[in-house]
Amino acid sequence: MKAYLRKLAIAAVAIAAVALGGAKRAEAGLFLAVSDGTTTKTDFDSGNVLFKAFTFSAYTLDLNLVSTNFPGEAAGGTLATSAQFSTRSGVTIPNLRIFAAVVDSATFDAGTGQFTPGPLSVFNIPTGSQLTLSNDTSASKGSATSGSFDFTSASNGATVNSDNVSIINFVRTGNSTGFDGTLGYTLANTILIKGVNAGASNVTVQGTSLVTSGVPEPTSLAMIFGALPIMGLAAMRRRRANA
Repeated sequence: MKAYLRKLAIAAVAIAAVALGGAKRAEAGLFLAVSDGTTTKTDFDSGNVLFKAFTFSAYTLDLNLVSTNFPGEAAGGTLATSAQFSTRSGVTIPNLRIFAAVVDSATFDAGTGQFTPGPLSVFNIPTGSQLTLSNDTSASKGSATSGSFDFTSASNGATVNSDNVSIINFVRTGNSTGFDGTLGYTLANTILIKGVNAGASNVTVQGTSLVTSGVPEPTSLAMIFGALPIMGLAAMRRRRANA
């Protein structure tokens, strides 16, 4: 089953790579930290795909991270974060924060069972005094009747925000900003899930961060943003169905 999921994840990266003009296997790794305000859980994978299932007091969730083109491709690099979750009935549902980053390494503490991330990895292509950081969001409400999320992309201290994105009446959002990438660039993003009702199931939120040189064409941007999350979410749904 794990091998099957890995194949699906690799397929997701391959599809995105077509839109980006090629893909390099990540030599850095993916760090993940999820917090409900009381408990924080982490994971790390030294590749460019990470699947992880977490259970909190009020949430059960499956997460998928995918990065492309580290250490560099002329077309740019991406980091996509997808979460499919359910909330427990009969309890107060707190906000849930999901942080993802491309990092050089991570240290595992056997005592706590948690990872501490090393430095953010630096992509070395493209470079320039004016790179563009863009983000994109998507959501599927499942059985939820309320809820929204914030999505923040970050690179070299620059941030792009999509705030209060409705899960129930989703409208696709995306924003961009320019920043200095003369010495390369980093990639990280954060999803903050909030206001979801108790007893919701099969809720999906996702966000993708993209760095390019110049402003990508809308058609190319749609292909890139559309390709990364879909296969990963299909794999998560299949895993849950066979759990």
